[in-house]
Amino acid sequence: MPKGRSLWLTVAALSLALVAGQAFAGTTGKLNGVVKDQKGDPLPGVSVVLEGTKRGSVTDANGYFFVINLDPGVYRVTASIIGYDKETRTNVSIQADHTTELSFALKETAVQMGEVVVQAERPPVEPDRTTSKYVMTAQDIQNVPIVRSAQGLIELQGGVSLDGEVSFRAGDAGDVTYYVDGVKLVNNDAQGYRQFRSINRSAIQEMTVITGGMEAEYGNAQGGIVSIVSRDGDPKVHGYIDYQFSPAGKKHWGPNVYDSALHRGNNKWKDAAWVAETVTLPGGSVAPAHNRLDYTKNVGHWVEGNLSGPLSRNATFFVSAQWSRTARSTPQTFLVTPTNYNTTFKVAYTVSPNLKVRVGGILQRGTGNFTGPTSGGALNLSDNGKNLFLTDPSPAGKYRDQERLGYVSLTHSLSPKSFYELKLSYSQSVRDTFDLRSNTLTADPIKDRAGYYTLYRPAANWELRDQRRYMAKLDFSNQATKGHFLKAGFDYTQYNSWWLRYWSDALSHRRVQWFSKSYGAISLFPGQGNEGATPRQLGVYLQDKMEFEGMIVNAGIRYDLFDAGVKVKNVDVYYGSPMYSSMTRMLDMPTRKVPLKQTVSPRVGVSHPITASSLVKFFYGKFYQLPTFQNLIGNDWISQRATDIDLNKNGQIDPAEKWNGFEWMRDSNQQSSPRLKPEETTQFQAGVDWNFVSDYTLSLTSYYKSSGNQIPGQGSLDWRDPKVPGYVVSGGNSYNGTFDDIRGLEIAINKRFSKMFMFNLAYNLQWADAGRNSAHRKDSQPDSMFVVNGHYWVTFDVDPATGKEIPVDLVTQATREKRAPDYYIKAYGAEAQRRYREEFLNTVTRQYQSWWEVKDLSLYNFDGKGSNVYVMHNQ
Repeated sequence: MPKGRSLWLTVAALSLALVAGQAFAGTTGKLNGVVKDQKGDPLPGVSVVLEGTKRGSVTDANGYFFVINLDPGVYRVTASIIGYDKETRTNVSIQADHTTELSFALKETAVQMGEVVVQAERPPVEPDRTTSKYVMTAQDIQNVPIVRSAQGLIELQGGVSLDGEVSFRAGDAGDVTYYVDGVKLVNNDAQGYRQFRSINRSAIQEMTVITGGMEAEYGNAQGGIVSIVSRDGDPKVHGYIDYQFSPAGKKHWGPNVYDSALHRGNNKWKDAAWVAETVTLPGGSVAPAHNRLDYTKNVGHWVEGNLSGPLSRNATFFVSAQWSRTARSTPQTFLVTPTNYNTTFKVAYTVSPNLKVRVGGILQRGTGNFTGPTSGGALNLSDNGKNLFLTDPSPAGKYRDQERLGYVSLTHSLSPKSFYELKLSYSQSVRDTFDLRSNTLTADPIKDRAGYYTLYRPAANWELRDQRRYMAKLDFSNQATKGHFLKAGFDYTQYNSWWLRYWSDALSHRRVQWFSKSYGAISLFPGQGNEGATPRQLGVYLQDKMEFEGMIVNAGIRYDLFDAGVKVKNVDVYYGSPMYSSMTRMLDMPTRKVPLKQTVSPRVGVSHPITASSLVKFFYGKFYQLPTFQNLIGNDWISQRATDIDLNKNGQIDPAEKWNGFEWMRDSNQQSSPRLKPEETTQFQAGVDWNFVSDYTLSLTSYYKSSGNQIPGQGSLDWRDPKVPGYVVSGGNSYNGTFDDIRGLEIAINKRFSKMFMFNLAYNLQWADAGRNSAHRKDSQPDSMFVVNGHYWVTFDVDPATGKEIPVDLVTQATREKRAPDYYIKAYGAEAQRRYREEFLNTVTRQYQSWWEVKDLSLYNFDGKGSNVYVMHNQ
């Protein structure tokens, strides 16, 4: 059995073994407490029921009760026993991944009296919180109606950036992972980290933002977690609508954009000749040179609503939709934004008191335009306002994005102490193009007579992608004892994704980037469609929440395994060689497997309540995040030619000749590196939560993050060619070479809603140092046997019918030149051997250089990590 397959089967068996024990689901919460009489003695046999549900518990001999697997929300909880007054607590808040404590003191009566109703309040300081976690319930969200997006709600929390990027504690935006109803929104299966597009505000039942100290159940994230639980339907029909109308008019301060001082006096509206100036476009049409758009006349509409209710006695539905078409505040490609929509739906069916099934999903669509170079790339205020009069507002074309997510979940309570949750989901992210021009190059701009404003510029910049994910997640939890809540689970993701981008920023500069199932499995090449790469990812975790008198410990460990599932071109070895020196020649380059990526992440958090209104907490943990697919298995080519090369001289570029003008260029291309390691972060934090007066709570956390193996960009790949003295022109690839040290202080003061007001004040003070090694260098050095065995050639024939290049071996080359058949083998072999002896066999240089041998090729590779370190400081 192959080694990789054996490892996958072993890990799968371990995953099932863990889940057969204990596990956890991150979308439900727990309720526990003690029931006593008025003397303070425990009351056994008390029935504790959550009204409106079929969930409850009975107290044990110590008066203790607990209920697990509760959906987030607000409940009425009743405690009753014969001989005592029935007591009901209202407004009992249950949060996902959290234990709510609730205690009762029942009054003994000779005659059964009426029900006692008491409004419960969530304790300002929650003793089991070992993370930096901020929770917003549906009621909290309702209390801030001015914030209309999930992103805006996230930015209200401590430690979150306010620059629109949504990064946590000086990290990168791509380090944050998002979950909706426990389903991960994958963010690394493209060229960059795909950012969360949002969920409708009215669909959120609860939103949790974790800026530090994530538990072991969360994987592939360095910076933090945003977990959103969407609303279930109500047993009665309910609806909600929020409409915003933006009237016509100027939507910015200051004068009209066309009269702004930004233009430095170049707008001459009182000059009749300047106003009447025209421009002749390449097709022969004539257009006004200085066309003034009335961008203030447009109105805007934004509407969001939801509807929920019963489908049957045991089934409910919930649907939320958002639609917008808003006016731009300044002249742009779209004076009114294209119609965008965002829809969320969920159907919940209670099969029995112990079994619940949910089906849900998200549908989103957004439209935008590609932009070319800063000068003339699109109609906007870029380039100091010089793009304001572009006659073609979107020369690079437009795109349409669609996001689809669907899932089914099954939650089954096996006993009052244990339950499991199974989730199966499918998601797809698609980008398609429309209104593309026929441009393959970005030409020089056409200016007005004064040479100031750009009036027309053909531009080429487009992108296509199709990212599909099939995910399975199984979690199981068990209240093993009063003090141990054991959790374990696994998640599996199967990908099928491809990505393609083409762009040009000058007549002599073209670039194409892509990843797919294999190097040639992309529509760039003749007769080929777009086939997705099929990596797979598995995560397994085990966690124990230990609740002692005066201390709560969350300890866990996580194992992650990633298999790229594809073979990639062996650029580490051959990059820069004459055999594969162009995009078309590389089709024949040998391939290599991408090594498995494995990580182990221990994490432990401790909370120590000092009083009923204060606690201290500590956390230590390791976190890993996979490279993007483009960095790991992608391709990147650059051409400094306006067209490809007509090799067969038939006056046209044949299909086999297309892309042959893309060649090796030093320090320009950025090829992928299959040997990349996952990025890693070690995190420490210590903090205090203190309810210092009334309903005011202070949270103070100091933190330190040490990140390594970050992927900054481009290393160096060099080929030591037997024919050419020194290094040949080669290029670069991605490498692990950056580190970050981040220290900070996170302060948050919160007042809960009471006496008609609430507030949340957060401040984050941080110091960040970023450093990197000098460029990671990889040198490939063949020896004489590499040449003798036919792995090396320098010339090509051309098929006169197709223009395809055909390698010519060294013996044939020498024979054609009427030389001895082994002439070039000896000449190039001797030079290769001389360099090999000079470098690889030199006992002095071997002390400082790390070489490894490519088996069966007689080729040696120097893997230099870089010795110089550069440090950047940011405060």
